[in-house]
Amino acid sequence: MSTNETSRQRQLKLLGALSAAVAATCPVAAMANPANCSAWTASVAYTAGAVVVDQGKTYKANWWTQGNEPITNNGGSGSGQPWTVSTGCSTTPTPPAPTPKPPAPPAPTPPAPTPPGGGGAGLSGSLAPGQNFNLAPFTLQLPTGSTDHPDTVSGSALVTFTDSPYFHTNKSDGSMVMADPKQGVTTSGSLHPRVELRENATWKTSGTNVLSATVEVVEVPSHTTIGQIFQGSGPSKPLCELQVTSAGAVKLLIEKTNEGGSSTLPEITTVSLGTKFDYKLELSGTTITVTVNNVTTTFPLPATFIGESFYFKAGDYDQSAVAGTPLASVSTVVQFYALSIKH
Repeated sequence: MSTNETSRQRQLKLLGALSAAVAATCPVAAMANPANCSAWTASVAYTAGAVVVDQGKTYKANWWTQGNEPITNNGGSGSGQPWTVSTGCSTTPTPPAPTPKPPAPPAPTPPAPTPPGGGGAGLSGSLAPGQNFNLAPFTLQLPTGSTDHPDTVSGSALVTFTDSPYFHTNKSDGSMVMADPKQGVTTSGSLHPRVELRENATWKTSGTNVLSATVEVVEVPSHTTIGQIFQGSGPSKPLCELQVTSAGAVKLLIEKTNEGGSSTLPEITTVSLGTKFDYKLELSGTTITVTVNNVTTTFPLPATFIGESFYFKAGDYDQSAVAGTPLASVSTVVQFYALSIKH
């Protein structure tokens, strides 16, 4: 081997050793950053700006780093830590949108209204009285017909019945108008014609028995009866009659015996003609109770009526009208705005 080849070999060995030393002191080029929000991996080298997730939290690399777990190697600016807590990533699955509540079921359609028993604010001037009031429990007596046999209308027929000028609806306010002529047909046991509703059922005095009404006496020549408690057994006579005079006095006629012919007539209160007022007639046990506009008076049931059965009447029973051919004109007018019976 020549001297030149030996020198050349020595140079090549020296160059290889120098390259190895340089390689030992210079790091290998870092891997490219994985996609942001990937889980942190110890074997991966991360450069500044890389975003990772470690144990459910998001971190951002401040500079090149490898093997430094973010959860234990993080801090703010100037802390010297390779990672900074960040936002924008989540390892928790996005919760599903809440299931919408089903829509509320539509409100049930209310049943068609039946005629209100008491009349009241819902009165219509375009309907027959029997469509504004529940008249099924009554029979109507009119001042027309033949001698001793006045016309009557049953409760079922009253739904659509009108007979102007005696029985009809006031078109302006829906009230039930009962108008009595000065002369008309009467029953065999009465001196006066009437436009009056008679309760169909009879009852004993046990329990509660109440007739309630709101009325207006528009005109009356002398006095008219607007409510009665009448015998349903025994002699056909009234127990009591609620009367209104042309002067506005409201009185309760009470028969002393069930044979009639003798009575008392105490005044309860006064009301002005053309003014609406409320009244109640009640018979419970052996006590008669009358209330007019919150003025209440009680009376004992006369002894001869005890044990009898009774029924209510309500309407316009003019005590000055007379029997005869019915007149087409009326002289007494009573308007009902509410009417009901309770047992």
